[in-house]
Amino acid sequence: NPGYSKEVVNLLLSTHPYIQITEPVVTAAAGNSRSGKEVMELLLSIHPDIQITEPILVKAAGNEYSGKNVMALLLPTRSSIEITEPIVMAAAGNRRNGKEVMVSLLSTHPDI
Repeated sequence: NPGYSKEVVNLLLSTHPYIQITEPVVTAAAGNSRSGKEVMELLLSIHPDIQITEPILVKAAGNEYSGKNVMALLLPTRSSIEITEPIVMAAAGNRRNGKEVMVSLLSTHPDI
């Protein structure tokens, strides 16, 4: 449910606190066009040790509506993230806010 994603995830996690947050769940949050940042913030607040993988970053970089916000949330807090060619290509292919995503990538990882 794109309009209430954060509320749905919060309800689910509060009623079932032992649910595992898997890579596909985090990838789906990164690609959520309306509330990707909010859902990602919620997931990270509950499980701050979530590993941010290449598929998650590819999905976030290509997210045309909230990708810049998801990337702005993830990149500064995870200095060990390796920026790979697929991540850069996803940002370059993001027609709506690819420029902003690329600026985030370059500001946190100037060596790419």
